[in-house]
Amino acid sequence: MVDRKKIEKVSSHIFYLIAAISFFVVVVASQNYKVMFIGFLYIIGFVLVKVCMDISAAMIEKEHGKKSK
Repeated sequence: MVDRKKIEKVSSHIFYLIAAISFFVVVVASQNYKVMFIGFLYIIGFVLVKVCMDISAAMIEKEHGKKSK
């Protein structure tokens, strides 16, 4: 059986890696501060969405744990 927690951890690392790479590309590609600012806001939004997804997944898991007992 594959450990689900391990898969979630790896996928979240991949997610943050993609966010970091996309941010780096935006900064390098644009020598424009306005574009850099928009890219920065985009990455913050990206990370916030991921954090919210993790929290909701943990809450759903907790609810399922209560129901199964």
